[in-house]
Amino acid sequence: MLLTPSIVNALLTLGGILLVSYVEYLHLHFYSLWRPIATLFLLLPVLSVVSHLPWMHHLFSKSEAWASTILGFDDNYYFSLEGEHVVVLFLVFLQTKLYNSFIYGNILQNLYFEVIERQRRFNERQLRLKKENEAALQAARDYEKVLHARIAQLREGRTSPTGASPPPSSPPTTARRKESAGDVVRAAVQECALLLASHTYEPVVLKAHVLQHSSDLSSSLRTLGFVFKKFLEHHTVTLVVLSALLNALLTGCAYELGALLYILAVPLAYNPYAPRATYQFLLLYITTGILLKTVVQLVLVEHPPSELASMILSRLLVRVSSVGEEDGGEERETKFSFGMDYITFIAVVFHQFICVSNGVYNNDDVDRQLREETEPLPPNDELEMVDNSEDDVVSVEDDESDLSVRIAAEEAKAYLHCTTRFAKSVSDYWSNLISVCGVGEEVYVWYTLLNMISIVVVVVGYGNMAGGHSVTIQENVENNLLPAKMVLMVTVAVALLVVERALYVRRLQSAKVILNIVVYVAYCTVYWVWRYGAPSSLVFGNILFLVKVAEVYFSVLQVRKGFPLHRRPDPFSTRPQVKFLTWCYSLFRAIPFLWECRTLLDWSLEHTSLELNEYLKVEDVYDHVYRRRVDVCAGASRQPPRTLGSPVQPSSKWSAGVTRAGLILLALLAPLWYYSSLNPSVSSNEVRQAKFSLSFDGFSPFFTASLDHTMPLPESWPTWIVRTRPSLTSYGIEQKEKKVQLAQFSTCGSDVWRISPDLFNEMQRKLELVVNESATVSIVQEIEVVRTASAASSSLTQLTSTQWPVTASTAADLLNLLVNHTFHRPVELLWFYTPFVLNRPSSVGFYPRSSDPLNYVNCSLQLRQARDPLLGQRVLYWCSTCDPLFTRGNIPREKDNYAEWSCLTSGIGCKAFNYDESAPVYNTTDATPMYLVFLSDNVVVGLSFLNKFGLVALYTTFVLAFGRLLRSMMTGKAQQVVLSDMTDPIPLLQVIQCIQTAREAGELVVEHRVYLDLIDLLRSPERLLTVTGLKSNSYGETTEVAVEATAERPQTDQANRE
Repeated sequence: MLLTPSIVNALLTLGGILLVSYVEYLHLHFYSLWRPIATLFLLLPVLSVVSHLPWMHHLFSKSEAWASTILGFDDNYYFSLEGEHVVVLFLVFLQTKLYNSFIYGNILQNLYFEVIERQRRFNERQLRLKKENEAALQAARDYEKVLHARIAQLREGRTSPTGASPPPSSPPTTARRKESAGDVVRAAVQECALLLASHTYEPVVLKAHVLQHSSDLSSSLRTLGFVFKKFLEHHTVTLVVLSALLNALLTGCAYELGALLYILAVPLAYNPYAPRATYQFLLLYITTGILLKTVVQLVLVEHPPSELASMILSRLLVRVSSVGEEDGGEERETKFSFGMDYITFIAVVFHQFICVSNGVYNNDDVDRQLREETEPLPPNDELEMVDNSEDDVVSVEDDESDLSVRIAAEEAKAYLHCTTRFAKSVSDYWSNLISVCGVGEEVYVWYTLLNMISIVVVVVGYGNMAGGHSVTIQENVENNLLPAKMVLMVTVAVALLVVERALYVRRLQSAKVILNIVVYVAYCTVYWVWRYGAPSSLVFGNILFLVKVAEVYFSVLQVRKGFPLHRRPDPFSTRPQVKFLTWCYSLFRAIPFLWECRTLLDWSLEHTSLELNEYLKVEDVYDHVYRRRVDVCAGASRQPPRTLGSPVQPSSKWSAGVTRAGLILLALLAPLWYYSSLNPSVSSNEVRQAKFSLSFDGFSPFFTASLDHTMPLPESWPTWIVRTRPSLTSYGIEQKEKKVQLAQFSTCGSDVWRISPDLFNEMQRKLELVVNESATVSIVQEIEVVRTASAASSSLTQLTSTQWPVTASTAADLLNLLVNHTFHRPVELLWFYTPFVLNRPSSVGFYPRSSDPLNYVNCSLQLRQARDPLLGQRVLYWCSTCDPLFTRGNIPREKDNYAEWSCLTSGIGCKAFNYDESAPVYNTTDATPMYLVFLSDNVVVGLSFLNKFGLVALYTTFVLAFGRLLRSMMTGKAQQVVLSDMTDPIPLLQVIQCIQTAREAGELVVEHRVYLDLIDLLRSPERLLTVTGLKSNSYGETTEVAVEATAERPQTDQANRE
């Protein structure tokens, strides 16, 4: 009803919200309430008729501002009934007809009976919960008695004359009945239904219903659907959390985050169920937010806010635009905000309805009415007061002063009652949070796992969350510099893991509640600040907030259920028959530092009498016991069951032998294939940029040329190079795996020659010494290449150089050029440089120089001068030309009449054009600028992570480490045979559980004594064999255990010593 912002539509919205909230109350009091409500709704058409009167139209046109605010006029100053108004009037008409019907009396009577039924359900539920808690506590006490009795039996077995206890019963070895596929599916459906039934309002009743109505597959599916419906009814509070979370993610305002914070902190934390007042306050909070947003919209229609007010309203309540700011989707976001508020409101009302229907709590208003009908009215006698000095009874006069005193006293009493009731509510809330009903429940694994996932999200998506010019985590690792905020977030998350573990081990319920509240507020505050900090994207930030809210959700469940009375040693070792949990346990033990840190924290925090080494021994024994239990369960579920002397099934050989051998061979050969030319990710290592510079010894470059691209070449160009230069055949440039590129620079350098007078005189002096053969000077040729890829030990940018010694004649020509300024005469440089550059993945270098000037070309240098139009003065710069690769240039074409064209195209008569022995004969006009021919090898550009490692590094790190791990897994089995091959590991498990129970109960003497019994049991293989049974018993054999008495062994040892 908020399409046109007005007070009328706002009142209609408020009326609709109140009708939804108190629909049941209206059913019971329709005579006194519905008629005024229907009358108010009928004022809508009256307003429409009145607004169309001529004199009202004239009045409204003069008072446009307030009339439009109240009634929401259209462009013609008329209040018209919109489609939503018509729908509301139609629904009011239908409800009125229902109330006026005689059938409604029966409906009202049924409602009263339903209230009584809800009260009965509520009382039964409270009694059932109390009995369940008492039964859980009694089961825990009985289990402790069983453990103590088992320890007593083990002690008696140690001190008995025979030193042996009865062997454990052998596991059944009879073959199981072969079940059909339908029976397997039906059993799975029944198990799923039983699991869902345990999380409903009536678990006992529904479990019996599942067992009774699961005779075949169709009935099992129908039962599963029915139980799933009850399961959803039990978790309607999750719908409330999801709607509030979605509202907070869409708007990001502080008001919606406050609603989410309240849901997580108050209603969700009550055990077993939150009282109805908490959800009524939530409805009031949502209704207040809707009204505030409506008021803001009404005010902003006539008074657009300033930039500061717009920013404050957008961050606190609803998105608005300031004066002069264009609409950037604010209207659409406002509609989304209102829509999500309504959805959250409906979710809360639906949850209350489900709770009332299932007897979670009764209807307070109806109960109050029933109590008022049954309680007698108070007597209407006159008030009396007693005078202490005179024992006379004085009547109180009803004058005006006494009336004001009575009113003030009643107001003070009401205020005191409200204050006391609020304080009592807070006290009950705190008492409920810190109390534990029953034996508690294990939820620690889930919020710990979500906290670890949040660390991964922070590391992967921090660059996306930070905004601006933040780089990815891969670039941060390559630069060896991590952002401070990311490190701080990871550190806080790890510290939270440690604190959560400490609270879980010590079972500090009060501290857990305080930590949860601090964490709730911190998460919402940080998200709110980040949301309005102009991030580049909201994806990873919203994902992180979702993970954190899920973590808070399970953390609240831990507070509601309470820490378990008996803590699990490991979260995944409770059900060894479930393969998924066994894989999780193996992963938990395999992650470096995780198990070690957990064990050290537990030992540091627990109240125990065991030293660290003793504590680690118990943990090690528990690991062996659990792994043996996994093996026993796997053997019991094997089909067909294994008997004595039966061969190993081929499926087991394939899964355990062939598969592992294949993994080993893959680990050995995968690096070879990865770093070979067979790798599909191998690509050509092209040169993207090149820079060529010339300089004298100890002087700055006098000639510099660069380019950003290479010249296009014909497909047969590498073949032409090989036919005229056979020495390059060994480099395989004709192969497809090679990439040949031609980089031809400009004739003149890109920079002018700038040299100080002192350096000019120094260079002149050195050239004179070279002419007199008293010194040597070289011209340094340096190239800088940027490639597309590189090997692990090199970079993309490579710098290489070589030197050409200046001869006496060349020095004389250079000296003549510099002194006499013979700019028109070039200086000849014989066999100056090789244009062929070898671009390997690991390095870049010139063609190797030998005693013969093989594949070297002649060049000429010329110093020129010209007037610079920008500087207005003459400048000096160098130019260079060299021999071409062929007679008339570097890229032959048929129309240019190349002398070697027949050799290049047919390969006939190439002996006369062997340029390895002599340079091609060409005209001076065919000389080319300096050029380079890059001969590039292919490079592997697969995984960026593996590109940092070479072939040798990959074998010496990963492959050898994997080999050592595999060797440790496949050897040393005989050293652990005493524990790894126990037939029945349950007796050892019971001893370890007794140690844990004594530790949790604070019985340190019992804990230490049982530990010593455990060590004595492990020190004697005979006693351990007696307690856990012979290995042959697991195959149905009944071999007797003949063990020498332990009492006689000390005498034998003493005799040997004597």
